[in-house]
Amino acid sequence: MRERILGWFVYIALNRRKTVLVTCTIITLIAMVLASTITMNFKWDTLLPETMPVVKEYKRVFNEYPIGFNYIITVKSESTAEIETAIDAIIDKVEELKDTVITTYGRMEVDFMIEHGLRTIKPKDLKRTAKIFSDPALVPYLTHLNDDLEREFSGSDENIKNQERDLVRNILALEELVKVIDGASDTGKIDEAQLLRAVRDNTLGNPYYLSLDKKMGIVMVAVFGDVMDWNSMVETDRIINSALTQLKEKFTEVNIGTTGWIPLGRDEM
Repeated sequence: MRERILGWFVYIALNRRKTVLVTCTIITLIAMVLASTITMNFKWDTLLPETMPVVKEYKRVFNEYPIGFNYIITVKSESTAEIETAIDAIIDKVEELKDTVITTYGRMEVDFMIEHGLRTIKPKDLKRTAKIFSDPALVPYLTHLNDDLEREFSGSDENIKNQERDLVRNILALEELVKVIDGASDTGKIDEAQLLRAVRDNTLGNPYYLSLDKKMGIVMVAVFGDVMDWNSMVETDRIINSALTQLKEKFTEVNIGTTGWIPLGRDEM
């Protein structure tokens, strides 16, 4: 039986060459048309059963509540002022990408903090704050601040442990103020920009998301699209990186990088 079938194929190939050529051509054309419709889907959730309630709820959450922190821009420099300037430029540039970016989280609004900041403070801390700023003159302010820190943290390991980051920020802000005073006494001139930053950090706090040593800041970016769909996320990554490339040429003293779900996924791919 096998020999008869093979013999028939040989006969057709030798004696019906035009028929074989036309048939192969038609089959090839059909295969090419079908192949053009093939797509790669990088969404792993398509493997989940559509009828399961937990799957429906999962997809509803992803559709209605975009993940906000799936793209993170890092800014590094020895100068805190350069980091803050670069972050301002990054936020303005990235938020221009209206079709790609929902919003950014890189700094708190200072005007909002001035207007509503006291409402977010606990009653106990509000009394401390009122005492510290009861006299805004420099010497009384430093005296009240010293008394408050001594009363709150002297001999209390638990308070130091619970409020370690806030304590470090307060000390660093105070250090910036001392640097301004020291610089003014040496040169006879006041760096107005540095003074404004020092006053801001000692009153409102630094509005930027900085590391404790103030040598790195981050901007978190919320983007449109499903982060599980790598087809769209690769394009999102390309658009944001294109905008950052322009800023890297402008801020040569600052190291601008990316991390987060999307950039890491790109590197893995």
